[in-house]
Amino acid sequence: QVYGFARASGGDVRIESVPGRGTTVSLLLPRAQGGSAAAAPQPAAQAAAPGIARNARGAVLLVEDDDAVAEFVGDMLREIGFDVIRAENARVGLARLELSQAFELVFSDAVMPGGMDGIDLAREIRRRWPSLPVLLTTGYSEAAQAATEEGLRLLLKPYRMEALAAAIDAALARA
Repeated sequence: QVYGFARASGGDVRIESVPGRGTTVSLLLPRAQGGSAAAAPQPAAQAAAPGIARNARGAVLLVEDDDAVAEFVGDMLREIGFDVIRAENARVGLARLELSQAFELVFSDAVMPGGMDGIDLAREIRRRWPSLPVLLTTGYSEAAQAATEEGLRLLLKPYRMEALAAAIDAALARA
């Protein structure tokens, strides 16, 4: 998760480990451009990346087990114009869909604990609601291969907001 955050921010992570002496983790982030550290941040509505629509686009069901990742990704989804409803695992996501299918898209982590992962969730959605687009994301090559072999839409981690917006637009266009 740290690596994904660093790469999405244009940075990197370095890990140095010496048995018996310990481990050092360095998070390298790019320096801010064009302003001082004391400059006030822009409101979210003005801070979107160029080319990203800010108009209302409907609701996304975000299925993510990690609170920090869900908050970060939820902010990205809101920034590109979606209302976000979160489910903390695939079973909760399925329960939310049973109550209402008023979602434009389901965006789910492919790898989650709890006996039902994002790939299982995508299969079940495909079976029950075949017109509802599902976009999976993962940083694990095994999960990426499994999703690809099943023809599921996939966005590899780490990704930037522009890539997320483009992947969502492609998923919605194919729905």
